[in-house]
Amino acid sequence: MNISSQYFEEAIRILREIEATQKDMIETVAQLFANSIADDGLVHVYGSGHSRMGVEEMFPRYGSFAGFHPIIELSTSNYGQVVGANGIYQSMFLENVEGLAAQIVRNFKYRPNDVFLLFSTSGAGNVVIDMAIEAHKRNLKVVGITGVKNSALVKAKH
Repeated sequence: MNISSQYFEEAIRILREIEATQKDMIETVAQLFANSIADDGLVHVYGSGHSRMGVEEMFPRYGSFAGFHPIIELSTSNYGQVVGANGIYQSMFLENVEGLAAQIVRNFKYRPNDVFLLFSTSGAGNVVIDMAIEAHKRNLKVVGITGVKNSALVKAKH
C-alpha cells in the first residue's frame, strides 16, 4: 500500500471514530451555536499557535457562517517571522503567560447569549485556559475542541 492510500485510510478511520464517539456532542454544540446566533449572539472563537488554524476557518468571508467572531491575537500566533522581531520565541513565551487572556477579552463586548469556542491541541496552554476562565466569569458557555489523547499526555501549565 502506498503512502497516500495509508493517509486516506487513517483519515477515514479518525473521522469514523469521531462520528462514533462525538456525534451527539457535535449536534448539541451545533444547536447551542445556532440558538446563540439566532438570538443575536456571537460565537467567539479563539486559539493560539497552531490552534489558530481552526479559528481561521471560522473567519467570516463570502459563503461562510455569520455569527462567528474570530479572535486573532497576533502576538500568540504570528507566522510571519521565525527569528527576529515578533519571532517564534516571543510567541511561544506569550502562549504561556497567565493573565494575557484577560487583556485580550477586554477589547470586546459580550452579550449574555454569546458562546466561546476554544481550540487547543493540548488543552494545557495558559492563554486558552485563561480564555475559558474569562468566559466563565462572564457567565458565557464554553466549548473546547482539543486532542483528547494528547491532552491526557501533557500537564496543564496554568
